[in-house]
Amino acid sequence: MYRHRSPFLSINGYLLSEGGERMATANLVNSVLVLSFDAGMDESGKPIVKRKSFNNIKTQATADQLYAISQALIPLQQYPVITIERHDARELYA
Repeated sequence: MYRHRSPFLSINGYLLSEGGERMATANLVNSVLVLSFDAGMDESGKPIVKRKSFNNIKTQATADQLYAISQALIPLQQYPVITIERHDARELYA
């Protein structure tokens, strides 16, 4: 049986590379739900995209939960939705 050997190891809660260097860690600190809308075309024929951002989304919210809330908001909007996005901000530290 083949066992994959990870190039990383953990000592005292820190992730280290094979050479012993400390690896950076990312901590999710903020999430934003962004809906993009098709607002038509400008005079030169370029698409107009409008966006609405919903800040302070719980970082624990799942993709299914965000999609469900988006589906509830879409009928209340003036323009058709193009995309539903989640923007996560992470704090990096070593």
